[in-house]
Amino acid sequence: VPVSLTRCRFMASHMLDAKPVLPVAMYIEWFAHAALHENPGLRFTGLQNLRVFKGVILDSSESRTLEFHAGKPVKTPDGAYRVDVEMRAGNVLHAGTTILLAQTLPKPGEATADRFAHGPYANNGYYDGGQLFHGPDFRALDSVDGCDASGIEVRARTAPRPADWIEKPLRKAWIAEPLVIDCAFQALILWTHHQHGSGSLPVRIGRYTQYANTFPKGHVIIRASVKEHTDHKAIANVDFVNPRTGALVARMEDYECVIDASLNQAFQRSALTFAK
Repeated sequence: VPVSLTRCRFMASHMLDAKPVLPVAMYIEWFAHAALHENPGLRFTGLQNLRVFKGVILDSSESRTLEFHAGKPVKTPDGAYRVDVEMRAGNVLHAGTTILLAQTLPKPGEATADRFAHGPYANNGYYDGGQLFHGPDFRALDSVDGCDASGIEVRARTAPRPADWIEKPLRKAWIAEPLVIDCAFQALILWTHHQHGSGSLPVRIGRYTQYANTFPKGHVIIRASVKEHTDHKAIANVDFVNPRTGALVARMEDYECVIDASLNQAFQRSALTFAK
């Protein structure tokens, strides 16, 4: 997959210290595509143990080719399939995961209840205030509806068509939902700011399960329940909920982010760049 600001226009809204950074949410999309490519007839149902080893950071004028290496599918006792996938650029291993495929989607359980206390964030102030570094394409958090020591709830907009973000996209429709998934990471950044005074970035996802072929159009409610945290990391489970039906659309388990005070200045510089 060739990656540059020209081809991947969305990266112009995902920059740190003036350098485009490939969102981890897009890793999920392309990992799923790589696993499905040689396995027609199966559906993407999620992933296990996504690890980020080295983020994909470009210079503004740089073009880089990312290679996705998918192993052979391994059948599991429940009739699903596991496909190991790696993302590399030359000799550099950027990330890896195990994609889960099946003929039918799993049935969802009950979504986490709305239980978080009223949040400290005024609507949209988090983008201009420097807590978040995201530019126009990723400013999709419409509201923070709750935030306390146990977690955070937000309302996020869904992504436009792939063709609106990418020149010659791999598919006409998203397999997962990169904007909503990125908004879950944004929500955890706000939570770590609230609880620890520092920004955070994703490093691992224990498991992600998708219960629908597509996310509902318009908006999705994101509820992140923090399981454990220190001054240096937080681990959370995240529910993605259809706001009209209350149904669970997807669930992310054991999302881990690194908390680092040095990120604050980089986030603030990026926010100021987008504000100009």
